Amino acid sequence: MPTEDPHVSSSRSSDELEKLLSLAEGLQERCDGVDRRIDMYRMMQMLFIAGAVTAVILLIGSAQDVRVVSPTIARSEIYLYFVATCFVYAIGAEYWIRRIKRRNYPDRFALTRLLELIREVESGVARSQNWSALDRAQFQIRLSRLTVG
Repeated sequence: MPTEDPHVSSSRSSDELEKLLSLAEGLQERCDGVDRRIDMYRMMQMLFIAGAVTAVILLIGSAQDVRVVSPTIARSEIYLYFVATCFVYAIGAEYWIRRIKRRNYPDRFALTRLLELIREVESGVARSQNWSALDRAQFQIRLSRLTVG
């Protein structure tokens, strides 16, 4: 039974740990991109709702001005269409947000598992490779930048 050189094995595990960390960083970048897109949709949603509320306030204000009836009615219909459109777009944005989150769930799950695995094996690899305090600190800093949530 051939035995493997422990230095080669520990070097390989260090390289594999580096690959895992790089993979986790790539997943983190993708998740961050998704978070930015969700934030954009949330902002759009807030703008639609703010527009609808503003239109309702204007509609209430114009309804109190009963001196000229026909322009008020025409204006109120426009406001009502605008309010309805804003709410439809706000609901549509919520649909897209949920869809994006659902499609991103596997990446977030994989990132969580990957970080657990990296944290489990990191101390063993650091011991077997005789990492210096500086090497260990650098690895810990890279690892601390990765978050799930």
